[in-house]
Amino acid sequence: LSNDGSLVNNETQTNNEDLGILDSFVDKIKQALSSLGLVVENGVAKVKEMVAEKITAKKAVLDKIELRDEKTQNIYCVKVVDGVLVNISGECDQVNNQPSIEEEKEITQVEPVVPVESVPSE
Repeated sequence: LSNDGSLVNNETQTNNEDLGILDSFVDKIKQALSSLGLVVENGVAKVKEMVAEKITAKKAVLDKIELRDEKTQNIYCVKVVDGVLVNISGECDQVNNQPSIEEEKEITQVEPVVPVESVPSE
């Protein structure tokens, strides 16, 4: 019996205690992750920077992206301006939000370079 004389369901009380312990445990984990710079809310993880060998995603929403030239190793900021895909030499944080016409390069579709197979000798 409870203090008011009603019957107490011990199973419900135990479940509530378990939930309280679980909530406390989850809060401790969130605090620990937050101290490392990782915030998780409603299934969404927020980090300032991430390093990975490979990222697999069904969808990516990006404002801009930095790509490294394979030959020169120079960094290019790639983004869409007025519906046009453009690239600007330099890191995205270092270039102005509105590049000048001289430094803005429209990316056009280029035919891939296919190596010429060696012609067999006759």
